Amino acid sequence: MEKEVAVSVQVQTMAEAITADLTAKQERMTQQMAVDRTTAVKELQQYKDRVAEKDRAIKAINTALADTPENVLKKMKALKKEKQDEADALKRVEASLAALRKEKRDEDQQLKEAQENGEKTGHSMPQPACALHQSPGTAETAGEGHENASHHRRAGHELLEAVEKSGL
Repeated sequence: MEKEVAVSVQVQTMAEAITADLTAKQERMTQQMAVDRTTAVKELQQYKDRVAEKDRAIKAINTALADTPENVLKKMKALKKEKQDEADALKRVEASLAALRKEKRDEDQQLKEAQENGEKTGHSMPQPACALHQSPGTAETAGEGHENASHHRRAGHELLEAVEKSGL
């Protein structure tokens, strides 16, 4: 009997040791499951956030691509108006360019006539007629008028060349 009691005490201590070991393992597993659960929840939230962000991006793209006919018409009208404004501006620039060319031709013609008149009357220095009428007096002031006229001609030529280079 003592053997049986000793065996039974031995079995009981082994059972208690196994129970304590299993309880400890169960607690560790419970803790690990809790950690895994919180990690899984965090990862799931990250995936949900990514999906929500992708959905917003897709919605924005669909909104941009799915213009209503009214919006398309508004955009087309705006583009047409812009194109018309550019055409009107081009016409104004061409008109002013034509006026500048005509003015240059007229000034060149007047200068040529003034030079021919100067040669016919026997003046040795070809000067524009306007320079003589603007500053009667010394020859120095007449020379300054000639310099101003040549400066204006050069500026006119430079302006004309710049406009022609720009392709207008």
